[in-house]
Amino acid sequence: MAAKKYKPNELIDWMVKKSTTPGGIRRNIMSNASRGSDVTTIGKLYFFWYSPKHKDKLPMYDRFPLVFPIAPSSDGFLGLNLHYLSSGQRSEFLDKLMRFATNKNLTPETRLNVSYDLLNSTRSVQSLMGPCVKRYLFSHMRSHFIEVYPEEWDKAAQLPIDVFVTNPQPRKK
Repeated sequence: MAAKKYKPNELIDWMVKKSTTPGGIRRNIMSNASRGSDVTTIGKLYFFWYSPKHKDKLPMYDRFPLVFPIAPSSDGFLGLNLHYLSSGQRSEFLDKLMRFATNKNLTPETRLNVSYDLLNSTRSVQSLMGPCVKRYLFSHMRSHFIEVYPEEWDKAAQLPIDVFVTNPQPRKK
């Protein structure tokens, strides 16, 4: 299944009865308590607020990631943050990731059956996954995880709601 390329007005229409500003869309997403969770599932897609541990040393970071967790750890997880790709690349990457979906019909139970090693050894996704791979610590989460349902993955990936912070001169490690 190829991800449909949505026009900005179609994405806004998807957020029916919600604010059309990026900040308003983020507020509406995060206020959806029925989708909120304190845990993640490998291969599902989530929005959340985040404050990196070494943010003063990073040249740039995303405070509102859109992430597929791909590997758990005792204090967090490794994930693919789609916001580190352009909108077109996100759609292309999602198309390539769909080969790992547990259900091509995109039911609520659908997830990606992936691991870092599997993705890294798959030529078609290697170049796109590189900028997306990020480590997230539970102690630096600033919100619940809000699940994006599989039938919404393509729309969520194209929403212009990332919150990048750029450090003009990051401190040396």
